[in-house]
Amino acid sequence: PRRQRMAPGASSEPTYPWGRAANWTPDAGPGATNAGKGKKVKGERRAPKPKPKGGIVAKKVPEADVSELGVAALLWLPVAGVASIGVTPVAKDSKKEVKRKEEGKRKGGTAAPKKTQTPAIEGLEGLPETVPSYFQDTYLFQSNASVLCVVGGEAGGAVVVTDRTIFHPQGGGQPSDTGRMTCGASIFKVEKVVKSGPGGVILHYGTFEGSTLTNGAEVLQEIDMQSRKLHARIHSAGHLLDVAMEKIGQTLKPSKGYHFPKGAYVEYIGKIDIKQRDQIIKDLQEAVEGLITADIPTLVRMENSVRTVYVASEKHNQGCPCGGTHVKRSGE
Repeated sequence: PRRQRMAPGASSEPTYPWGRAANWTPDAGPGATNAGKGKKVKGERRAPKPKPKGGIVAKKVPEADVSELGVAALLWLPVAGVASIGVTPVAKDSKKEVKRKEEGKRKGGTAAPKKTQTPAIEGLEGLPETVPSYFQDTYLFQSNASVLCVVGGEAGGAVVVTDRTIFHPQGGGQPSDTGRMTCGASIFKVEKVVKSGPGGVILHYGTFEGSTLTNGAEVLQEIDMQSRKLHARIHSAGHLLDVAMEKIGQTLKPSKGYHFPKGAYVEYIGKIDIKQRDQIIKDLQEAVEGLITADIPTLVRMENSVRTVYVASEKHNQGCPCGGTHVKRSGE
């Protein structure tokens, strides 16, 4: 063990994290528990070897608004195992923290938010599937709905369920919408939206200003327009990168995307030689700019009962199953 700093008057006898034998003496002879300098004696515990601090090194892009970054900055390419675009190293994290941050911070600007935990809420049994009006039109910022259930609200937070909703729930790498629901003097501020289980019931979490809503009430739903438009642009940019990658001859398969405003990225399976990285970034940026200039319409259709989205696909042969909101044209 390392020598410890002693306080004035304190004993100079060394201390050990695992203690010492009762008959331990500094100059114990043969047969004592510390016999044989530097040698392990049966029954004696050794100090554990110090472990290196930290885990893997995370990498991070500056926390700038995505609208101010080049679109290619949204791409993460696993070059020679660990690499990314426009990154600087940051402090190491514990294994637990690295696992939580892996989805977003490892190759983006911020840590991915913890997965939304939907608490067990009484009173939701038997509710019908919520109609996802947000699928109809990305730019539908206001709409009417009927309240089916209200849980809580007298003091603190509440959950409101409606028959239909324009609020996109968090999922598929995209954050949820925020906004409000109003009915007369009742105002419900929607702070987070999640989909509950396989039943398809969408839960609106938030707080009331004024009186609470009642079952059967007709409400006006209004979402934050600027946030919705930004989320759609970022999500569509992720799909556009897939098309651009194929356009420059890259065949890596996309595995997942993170479409939050800070730290957005698309992850691909495989490796690219680090010597090719600079040229690929240049080619990719040119391909992206070309697809944006072409102003290609976005196509959404059902294929084998799955909602499939085509962003910047000139021949409409590069669709991707998706439940997110998207721009109408690649020029956006």
